[in-house]
Amino acid sequence: MFTLCDYRFRNKLIFFATQGDFLLRLVSSYYARLIVNRMRREGLNVNQHLARLSLDESQLFSQPRLSYTLFNRLIAEASKWLGEPGLGLYLARYSSPSTLGYLGTTALSQATLFDSLRIVAEFSRLQAGSVNIMMERKPDQLILSYHTDITLGDALIAHHEVYAASVQQLIQHICGCDFTQGYIHFQFDRPSYADQYSQVFNSPVTFNRDRTAVLIPARLLRVASPFKDPELASRGWALCTEQLVQHNDVLVEPTQASVKTLLTSSGGVIPTIFDIAMRLNCSSRTLARRLADEGVRFRDLRNKVLTDRAKELLAGSDLSVAAVATLLGYKDEAAFYRAFKRQCGKTPAAYRRGAVNLTGPNK
Repeated sequence: MFTLCDYRFRNKLIFFATQGDFLLRLVSSYYARLIVNRMRREGLNVNQHLARLSLDESQLFSQPRLSYTLFNRLIAEASKWLGEPGLGLYLARYSSPSTLGYLGTTALSQATLFDSLRIVAEFSRLQAGSVNIMMERKPDQLILSYHTDITLGDALIAHHEVYAASVQQLIQHICGCDFTQGYIHFQFDRPSYADQYSQVFNSPVTFNRDRTAVLIPARLLRVASPFKDPELASRGWALCTEQLVQHNDVLVEPTQASVKTLLTSSGGVIPTIFDIAMRLNCSSRTLARRLADEGVRFRDLRNKVLTDRAKELLAGSDLSVAAVATLLGYKDEAAFYRAFKRQCGKTPAAYRRGAVNLTGPNK
C-alpha cells in the first residue's frame, strides 16, 4: 500500500507517494507488454534485461497498471536494446479503442463521434494518471491536445505518438474510413525516422508545434457511431465516473478532477455544488474550500461545463434556444441568454448561425 503525504505549495494540495521516489502515477501495462513481446521476437533475453529495471515479465502480465517512472525507463532502455529509436511509432501501430478497455467501449457506444471524443477527454486519467486531454471546440474544428503533469524524459515522443494514434483509430472506427481530413501536430522536433509517419498517420503531420494535438474538422463530429448503444453508453458513463472518483489519489488535483467528472457526466441538468458535495461525501463548504486550495471555484467549473454543453446543443441540434435553456436548468430563456452572452461574447442565436455556416450539413 502507498502512504500518502500532503504538502502545501503555492496554495495547492499536492499528493506524493512515499513508496520509492516517484509520484503516484500509473499507466496501463498494455504497451509494456507489447515491448516485451517485441523483445522476445528479436531474440533478446527478456528477464535479464527487465531485471536491470527491477521488473520481471510475470509482473507486467499480471498487473493491469505500471508506474510511469518504470514505464518510461522501459521505453528508453528497450529502444536502445532493440536499436529502434522509433519504438513509440511501433507501439502506435497497435493502438485501438480496445486498448482503452471499458473506456474505449464506452467511447464507441456513444451516439456521435463528438460524444466519443468527449468521453476520451473527460476520462483520460483512467488510462494514465498523469495525462490530461484538453478539448477545445471551435466553429470549424475540434482540437484535442495532450498534456501531462510529469516529465516524460526520453519517453516523451513515444507517449505523444501513441496518443495521436489512439485518437486517429477511434475516429476511423466510428467513421469507417481513414482519417485523412484533419491535422496532427507534435510539439517535439522532427525525428530521424519521420519518413515512417505516413505508415501510421493518415492526416498531415507537423512537428515543433506549441503542443501535441489532433485537429478534427467540425463536419465529422456529427457522424453517428455504428456502435451506438444507449444502455451501454449510460452504464459506461457511470462506471467511468465511479472509477475516476474512487481513484482520485492518482491525480495531482483530485477534488477538481472529480468535480469536473461529475459535472460533465450528468445526463440532464448540471449538478449544483450541493449535489456534487453529496456524491463526494462532504459538505458544500468543505468542497468549496478544497477547490480553493487547488486555485479554482466551483462556479467557474460549472459555468464552463454549462457553456460547453450549450454550444454542443446549439451547434448540433435543432432545439430552440428556449428548449436549450430548459434542458440546462436555467429558470428562463432570458437568464440563459445573459449567461451565454457573458461567457461567449455573443448571443445563443448568433453562435448557432456561425456554427451552422462553418460546419455545413452533416456528411
